[in-house]
Amino acid sequence: MDYKTGSVDVRSEASLRKDTERFLTEDPDYKMNYVRQLWLYQYLVYREMSKPGGWRLGDRVFRLEEHRVRSGFYSLRSPGKVTENPLVLTETGDPYEYMKETERILGVIIARLLEPSVALERREFS
Repeated sequence: MDYKTGSVDVRSEASLRKDTERFLTEDPDYKMNYVRQLWLYQYLVYREMSKPGGWRLGDRVFRLEEHRVRSGFYSLRSPGKVTENPLVLTETGDPYEYMKETERILGVIIARLLEPSVALERREFS
């Protein structure tokens, strides 16, 4: 869950399904950073849960075989309303496939960052 002090306004699931990789790697829309953030949170949680013995939080253990992760936004301006992350990375919902696809897309992002012929740009966000 990502808590926001402002309103949450992200694209619909249908628009994100058309070209998920492009949205994650190139979309300049500042609001897409919210979706990217939850995408990476979900990946990191899956990675922890996939470790031998699962992910231990206090007295509880979370294992991929027993739990699924859903990510979303909670806006403090709209108490009680949760906006689920509209990103659908894989059709099956399999966490191992999610991790594999995330790692592939992260490779694309890192390769672009390391490409000498592409200049890094500074962006101003309001």
